[in-house]
Amino acid sequence: MITQIIRNLRAGKPPVISGDGSQTRDFVYVLDVVTAFMKAMESKQCCGEINIGSGKETSINELAEILIEKFNLKN
Repeated sequence: MITQIIRNLRAGKPPVISGDGSQTRDFVYVLDVVTAFMKAMESKQCCGEINIGSGKETSINELAEILIEKFNLKN
């Protein structure tokens, strides 16, 4: 989804959002995920499954606005 929005913005097209854009996701920075995996592998405890998240909901509309600002496309 992020890649598609960026691809459209780079091509001068509007972001394509399915639905009304109010659906939310917990986006996580990739290096934070790597750090969590490394800590889990180094742990002496057997923990089974783990969830990795930022704990912050971001709507698809908010994500699109952030990317539009980053690409300096805000009117």
